[in-house]
Amino acid sequence: MKTISLKTLLFNLIILLAITIEILLTCIQFSHIYADGQIKRYYYILQNTSMILDSQPLKGNIQLNASYYVEATGNPDVIINDISYKIVIYNGITGRVQSNALSKKTIDNIQTPFFISNSKLTAQSQDEILMFDNIVDNKSTTTKLANNTKLDFIAYSESGEYILARLSDNTIGFVKKNFCTPTIIYSPHPNPINPDTEINNPSLTPDNPTQETKTPNKATITRIVLIITLCVVVVIVIFLLFKPSGNKHKPSAKESDFYDY
Repeated sequence: MKTISLKTLLFNLIILLAITIEILLTCIQFSHIYADGQIKRYYYILQNTSMILDSQPLKGNIQLNASYYVEATGNPDVIINDISYKIVIYNGITGRVQSNALSKKTIDNIQTPFFISNSKLTAQSQDEILMFDNIVDNKSTTTKLANNTKLDFIAYSESGEYILARLSDNTIGFVKKNFCTPTIIYSPHPNPINPDTEINNPSLTPDNPTQETKTPNKATITRIVLIITLCVVVVIVIFLLFKPSGNKHKPSAKESDFYDY
């Protein structure tokens, strides 16, 4: 029977361990990139402003109140008629907001970035209640709402005539304000933080979405050290297990007789 030498065995084991380390490090790198991609960053709203909706087919402008936040998308600013706009997200709705109404830096440690009403709206009327996806022109798709339909408040339209609301099936559209009760009154953010005025806050970053900021990841370094240590221990254990013994086993007289037989 052909036997494998100890050197060949150890060599193959070392190659196998090296491949394993490479795969593990690659997985760690991808998981780290994925985790970084999940971090949401927010601009602080400096002053009451409006947002031009870009979430098709929604068309119209909504009010945004100071002290709350909009989510950064990383898209470059858009210049229209010499006015700079940022592409942002407010409560799931994408749109354009004038850059001068937002902070220059972003922040990521905000628990409640958007205004959330404590109570649901109820659409009530003796007339037909419609939800519009377009309040700019007559090219709107409408959804007929049953009386006493419950709605989640998102924002008032810029004119204040409509409310942008969300149905239980996540359908979003504009409903006339006079059909909705109770009246929603904005309250200031309970803990507003303007990232432009915060100095010693590690969660702040400059507004430069194209620049990659690399910071050391202690958790990743710890994993790498543990993996390498484990592999070294495995190699040592395998070497000790397969280390040739100085005293070879000599068959006894009974064993010799058995094999002779």
